[in-house]
Amino acid sequence: MVRSLFLLLLPALLCAQNLRVVNAASFLDSDAVIPGSVISVIGNNGATGIVVSPDPVKLPTTLGGVTLKIGTLQMPLLFVAPNQINAQIDPKTPLGPNTLAVTTPLGTYYIPILVSTTSTPGLFSFPGTGTRDAAVLNGLTYALGPYTATTQGIPTYLALYATGLDVTSLPTVTVGGVNVPVVYAGSPACCIGLQQINIMLPPSLAGAGRVEMTVTDPSGKTSNVVEVVILPSPGQGAFPTTAEDTARNREAANVTWIPGTSTVIVADEADDVLRIVDIVKSKTLTTIVLPEGAHPNAIAVTPDGLTAVVTERSRSRVALVDLVKLTVTQEVVTGSGPSAVGIYNGTAAVVNQDSDSVSLVTIKTGGVRLTVPVKRGPRSIAIDQATGTAYVVNQDAGSISVINLANGLIVSTLDLGANTRPQSVDFFTSLKLLLVTEPSGPAASKAVVVDPATGKVYPTSLAVSAAAGLDAVVVNGSVAYMLSPAGGAVLAASISLVKGAPAFTTSEIKVDLGPRGLAVDTKDNLLVVVNEGDATLVSVDLNSLNVTGRVSGVQSENESSPQNDNSDRASAPNIPVITSITPAVLPSGSTTTITVLGKNLTGITDVWFFIPSLGNSNGSGYGNGLGSLAKADSNLVVNKILINATGTLLTCSVSVDPKALKGTRVMRVGSLNGYSSVQTLPVNTISVQ
Repeated sequence: MVRSLFLLLLPALLCAQNLRVVNAASFLDSDAVIPGSVISVIGNNGATGIVVSPDPVKLPTTLGGVTLKIGTLQMPLLFVAPNQINAQIDPKTPLGPNTLAVTTPLGTYYIPILVSTTSTPGLFSFPGTGTRDAAVLNGLTYALGPYTATTQGIPTYLALYATGLDVTSLPTVTVGGVNVPVVYAGSPACCIGLQQINIMLPPSLAGAGRVEMTVTDPSGKTSNVVEVVILPSPGQGAFPTTAEDTARNREAANVTWIPGTSTVIVADEADDVLRIVDIVKSKTLTTIVLPEGAHPNAIAVTPDGLTAVVTERSRSRVALVDLVKLTVTQEVVTGSGPSAVGIYNGTAAVVNQDSDSVSLVTIKTGGVRLTVPVKRGPRSIAIDQATGTAYVVNQDAGSISVINLANGLIVSTLDLGANTRPQSVDFFTSLKLLLVTEPSGPAASKAVVVDPATGKVYPTSLAVSAAAGLDAVVVNGSVAYMLSPAGGAVLAASISLVKGAPAFTTSEIKVDLGPRGLAVDTKDNLLVVVNEGDATLVSVDLNSLNVTGRVSGVQSENESSPQNDNSDRASAPNIPVITSITPAVLPSGSTTTITVLGKNLTGITDVWFFIPSLGNSNGSGYGNGLGSLAKADSNLVVNKILINATGTLLTCSVSVDPKALKGTRVMRVGSLNGYSSVQTLPVNTISVQ
């Protein structure tokens, strides 16, 4: 466990041009640092390699030819690399303004820093970026998430890890905008520079889904935002037999409307698929497979309804999906951790949460024409279609970047105030005002109205009766609809101006467990809400605000009920399929050209063989039940892959090493549209003799 926690201090490398000091957990520029906390020095520092401290407890003061000093005090070092150094501020460092001297093989650099008894705390995340999944352990099982509200029949306790947190008294922790019980805060003996906070999950959070988590210290400073998934308790949700703290194979993550139709697209971040659902007929029409490990979480559709742009959060790409042919036509590399996307005039503006940037993707060609740097932790985007202006919420920086999408220039940055952690934004076109939700922080359940022309912020009293945070927002005319994942509700807020200031008339709509995404179907006058906890799509009539329909968001078109597995991928219409292999016998020591017939073979880049008894190690091997440790057969080497224009014929050269074991091999092919079946069938097997 000590080693695992030490790895939290070794986050993903971040590039920068100038040396700067940031919190090693959040990567927020430090207004001050606390003695004993862990910092990262970001920038081209002259270190000549990557070196990790050999001992996570007894840290060296020289590592890879690098030293850090404040006055005569040398800082203990955890990690050095050419663009990042992680170190601990010596606990004996005097308070007040100081200078950090960074010495590397190429010279010594000086950075002014302020050492204080209070600082903005940083929560560690599992990707090591200060964003997305929290580095949190179950206090009873020491397992990573997801979590249920109970573990082994008692309330679940979670251990959070931070640095730069004042633990002289208990901090405040919010999960999904709910203040949760904090039972402990202190410095664990195992880990240099860390603080541990233990919390209890209340029953009200059961089934809330993917929600935000923050910690606020006694002085009112709020950490960066990380995320946890709170599953339904056993007996709840779409899969009531699922055990406590057990990940589900299907998680409905977001929804968007296809213009001019009665259909919506649902993103499943666990199954890595899109489902097109007819919301009026209450049935799934088709399933579109995405690349394995995509974790789709946001979708935008072009105004003509022909193309969807899908963020693949864990692949740092967006997928361009042809909604007529129902295939992934291209993946575009963006920044790290894309979390939101908006479309304007043929450009997809992709918000990169981990790398603090927005990628402007030309949808027609699939290229990134510009990358626009923004502030820390961008999370969502709204676009004024009349002017081509994008408003990007920088969650951890507490600001909004205003971008001219034509030239990619930052027009202005709107400051929302100290310790604000805004999440979602949308635009009232007629009033030229923004509505911004802030589900996390000490003043949860908060939303504000922002005048982008003046930067003026108007606080509101918008909240749901469950006193839980307001999350995703979508505006339709003069009405904003906001989700409360922990409250299981949608807040409908109609805006008007009273003496020049915005005022709201509100109605609360109860939906299902863990509402996470929403879209407006203007053709059928419906609000569509995807509920992660119950895995449902709920339709709300926009006139009466009554729930009028409900359908599964995780059931494929070929199933009579939703299945808690990934089997729907194998029958998706865009998946590559092998129907025959010729020749079916490959002599040992030979090199043979084989011909493969099938469908959806266009774009195949991966071809391999595996021994059925050992399973398949390429990709996740969805549904094979064979585990991830078995290895594909390296004694069969594939070259010269050629595919015909219709995607029905593939040829390749296969070299069989004389050391290859005799017997059956299963052939598998893969592309952006997924991988062919892992089942051992006569049509996809060859024999080595």
